[in-house]
Amino acid sequence: MLVIDIDSVGLDFCLRCQEWGHEIRLFTRKDPIRGRSRVGDGLVEKVPHWEPHLNWSDLILITGNDYYLHDLEAIRKHYPVFGPPLEGMRLEIDRQYGMQVLQSCGIDVPPHKVMKSYTEAEAFIRKNPKRWVMKPSNDRDGNSNKESSYCSKEPRDLIAILRMLEKQGKKHGDFILQEFIEGIEIGVSCWFAAGKWGKINENFEFKKLCNDDIGPNTGEMGSALKYVESSKLFTKVLKPLGAFLAAIDYRGDIDVNCIVDKKGGIWPLEFTARLGWPAFYIMQAEHLSDPAQWMLDLMNGKDTLEVSYDIAVGFVLMHMKNGAPPGMPIFGIDETNWKNVHLAGVRLGTAPCLDGPDEECFVAADEYMLVASGTGKTVRKAKEAAKTVVESIYVPKSPVRRTDIGDRLKEQIPQLQEHNIAMEWAY
Repeated sequence: MLVIDIDSVGLDFCLRCQEWGHEIRLFTRKDPIRGRSRVGDGLVEKVPHWEPHLNWSDLILITGNDYYLHDLEAIRKHYPVFGPPLEGMRLEIDRQYGMQVLQSCGIDVPPHKVMKSYTEAEAFIRKNPKRWVMKPSNDRDGNSNKESSYCSKEPRDLIAILRMLEKQGKKHGDFILQEFIEGIEIGVSCWFAAGKWGKINENFEFKKLCNDDIGPNTGEMGSALKYVESSKLFTKVLKPLGAFLAAIDYRGDIDVNCIVDKKGGIWPLEFTARLGWPAFYIMQAEHLSDPAQWMLDLMNGKDTLEVSYDIAVGFVLMHMKNGAPPGMPIFGIDETNWKNVHLAGVRLGTAPCLDGPDEECFVAADEYMLVASGTGKTVRKAKEAAKTVVESIYVPKSPVRRTDIGDRLKEQIPQLQEHNIAMEWAY
């Protein structure tokens, strides 16, 4: 198996495949500033270029959708690539296009407007003074303007953000202003290939840096997710896309993040047209069979993925940028917690030993070090299991993590269930 790892997130999957006897070659992208990622050094076979290994591969996994887009599109015609096509990637990267596809499939979307400049956006907000959510659109090859993601509290704060970006000279492509809808955020995803749906998963993201959803957005600090046998969300916002996804030969995970309003209305906000992170780490705790074979089977029209229908919760363990020097040892990972430790920014190194020479040890290779997962029949039990795992791990220099992943679902799950949503969940 060849893993084309765009953001240095695929190590956990590689290690699990190795444990099942698969041969793995891992490509990690070279950053123009930081150089070649050291993630996975000493743990898996790494290759400096992915192109020479295509013919060697029985299966090729792509971890993201923001680099090598056209190169990867070309190889899909000739190689077994588990990852979205260019048209599928566009669902996420070009948010306006994603909204148009949803509408063409008969799915209502929130009111939104495409903006070409910060000044145009300010003028629009002044004429339409309400809460708006600003999101980037039309980004290509990793040039996503992350500063263009902002959920306003009122019109004035968004205008202040727009002026700040203008003053800083931040480049941007198109971006959209999406009308804010008050409600509960929940996502639904499903595996798809060969024109067929696989297993359905519902998920809750915890994006803010600090407990109680305070602080700046991160990629995500943790998730609660669950494979489900039926889903109103799937029926409303994913199933109608089946013909479109089949027509473009979509392969992989397709996720729609939604808001459920107070009346039970379901509003799709955005796509994740790729593997989700940390969702895919946490899913590994729910996968009961060979971690790779099911992907090849699904591309051949067979759903052989075996899953647990328990709830899974995951905590991200990370250092703030420039927090932990590269090579900082990670203590406490052993056979008792290995199944629920998902290595991300990690390589093989050494740690001090009191009664002999330094010994081999997992060490930090990036700020985003690992995800700790736990499973259970309820959110509370899954969180307790994940907490036990993450508290058994120690890294010097005070890594950051949230401690409240899943807590808000105590109130949200009953509210959703009043509208026949998240019916297989229990807090």
